[in-house]
Amino acid sequence: MRKDSPWKQNVSLSILKSHENGFMEDLDKTWVRYQECDSRSNAPATLTFENMAGVFMLVAGGIVAGIFLIFIEIAYKRHKDARRKQMQLAFAAVNVWRKNLQQYHPTDITGTLNLSDPSVSTVV
Repeated sequence: MRKDSPWKQNVSLSILKSHENGFMEDLDKTWVRYQECDSRSNAPATLTFENMAGVFMLVAGGIVAGIFLIFIEIAYKRHKDARRKQMQLAFAAVNVWRKNLQQYHPTDITGTLNLSDPSVSTVV
């Protein structure tokens, strides 16, 4: 909070009242755990598997999530490639159909008569 804040005095008074009522001590007892050190042991604490289990669990979770994402990417790529192949086959079929249509009909794609073709006869 800023020094010149209009709330400074109200917040300070509320914190002071909480200390006087014992509310802050209750919060300390509930949320902050004090552990007494063993006075008999002079040896430094060593890191054991139990102390590092959380780190190993996070690494394992990251590996599992990575493998899961790889499978999703592979499935998406296969789906995308299959869709692209379908579109290529459809375009190839349309091109063959257009070529066949132009061979049998003297009009071009727009529907106008192609008079530059000498095989086209305008006399019926």
